[in-house]
Amino acid sequence: EDLIPNEPMVVTITHNGYVKRVPIKSYERQKRGGKGKVAVTTHDDDFIERFFVSNTHDTLMFVTNMGQLYWLKVYKIPEGSRTAKGKAVVNLINLRPDEKIMAIIPTPDFDESKSLVFFTRNGIIKRTSLNEFSNIRSNGVRAIVLDDADEIVTAKIADVQTQYIMIFTSLGQCIRFELEKTRDQGRSTRGVRGIKFKIDTDFVVDADVIDSEEQEILTVSEKGIGKRTTIEEYRLTNRAGSGVIAMKLSPKTGNIVGEVLV
Repeated sequence: EDLIPNEPMVVTITHNGYVKRVPIKSYERQKRGGKGKVAVTTHDDDFIERFFVSNTHDTLMFVTNMGQLYWLKVYKIPEGSRTAKGKAVVNLINLRPDEKIMAIIPTPDFDESKSLVFFTRNGIIKRTSLNEFSNIRSNGVRAIVLDDADEIVTAKIADVQTQYIMIFTSLGQCIRFELEKTRDQGRSTRGVRGIKFKIDTDFVVDADVIDSEEQEILTVSEKGIGKRTTIEEYRLTNRAGSGVIAMKLSPKTGNIVGEVLV
């Protein structure tokens, strides 16, 4: 590893599971209004699902719907041209049948002051010290004990700047509570309730970690409706409550499908 230059790479992962890395210097700076350049060549039924910039010495943590966590050094991802398709991620990490990648988290280290926060479809939240995942294994590890019929929706890194947790549901609920309302737990534990559903058929679709009330969050619905709101507009409550209405839903909006900090 010491012989490999530690330089920034653009990592792209497609919906069908193809991954590649391209040196960031391959993308020339352009003026506003420029045409841009092709970032990846995909099949007609494929598209870029995730992309981020990470250094070659960083470790990528892949969190799956089944609660497993896998590791991959960025430099082990084949470097390709901007137009290359990439390599199937199943050839790089030992995914089980029916496992789906729900989160990819780059990290330069496993600092014990940071935590991995896991969110499940049924409203469970679990916080584990990042240091618990420093012992890299080729077959991955179980990161959380899941109830029957539950699965991971997403996972995030919380650090010393993180103040709040926000959880969003399909039927328009959102809860915001302080990170300190959860404590670090070991890998072989279930976690605690993060949100209580008002309707039994509801479920978690997305969640995030928040540094400041001054940040803004964009909530998006099935029909492409977006709502941009400051964090402070979501009332601060205790963990395991029902929260507040994030978006008024109708047949024109459809249900909530996700959110992103902006």
